[in-house]
Amino acid sequence: KALDDCFTLSAGFRYAELDERIQMTLFNSAIPFTHRARTQNRLYGGQLGLDALLWETERFSLDVLTKAGIFGNSGSQEGLTTTGLAGLTAAGSDDDVSFIGELGLTSTTQLRECLSMRVGYRLLWFDGVADATRQLAATNFNTGTGFHGSGDVFFHGVFVGLQLVR
Repeated sequence: KALDDCFTLSAGFRYAELDERIQMTLFNSAIPFTHRARTQNRLYGGQLGLDALLWETERFSLDVLTKAGIFGNSGSQEGLTTTGLAGLTAAGSDDDVSFIGELGLTSTTQLRECLSMRVGYRLLWFDGVADATRQLAATNFNTGTGFHGSGDVFFHGVFVGLQLVR
């Protein structure tokens, strides 16, 4: 819904997946050693967003986008430690509440009447998720259990794209 010419408010449902894998191997040792962890997060929830037009000319615009949401997260992990003699496995899971936040800055340049180029920067933050690096400390290979589901993950980067509007 457009609040005025400069602000657009949005609300909706979002589904996101976050999967990670990590492997550590000890090379050149008398006893070979490898540890692997794999995590899966399945997030379902609602979010609110605000898109604000900061500056606009006939051929150029600059806008900022923010989104935030609360999600139910079905998280799980599987761990494996192997040596030359034996292998131990462990797994764990939990259903919990997570947060996803997104922030972006986008500039749009009109190249032709129906073609524009978009360049921007995005930051995506997951909070309350299972990440692979934290599973080693949480995993008990003696009992075959363990799970750490309160990690944070940040993704960020530049994007470039073409937009065709008819």
